[in-house]
Amino acid sequence: MVSTGEGFGLAVAEAMACGAVPIADRSGALPEIVEDGVSGLLIPERDAVALADSIQMLIQDEARRRLFAANGIDRVRRLFTAEGSTAGVVRVYESMWAGF
Repeated sequence: MVSTGEGFGLAVAEAMACGAVPIADRSGALPEIVEDGVSGLLIPERDAVALADSIQMLIQDEARRRLFAANGIDRVRRLFTAEGSTAGVVRVYESMWAGF
């Protein structure tokens, strides 16, 4: 996902849920979805060389692809399901309440 006009990047989260390994640029909310070097790769915006290098690395490293895919599935399940999103909102409210 190298779209510099992407809002949330739902397509990236959906792809991760299916076990795809994303390569995304560091724009919009994409860095909140993809944990660089853990569930996928983040590259600088408009950097074709970094994109090509990332694709080549993932093609050549099956073990890393499998690890990123498993981590991505886990990340989506923890953060982007209804339960995960609700838990995140509750944590924000609890931290705000603790400040009073």
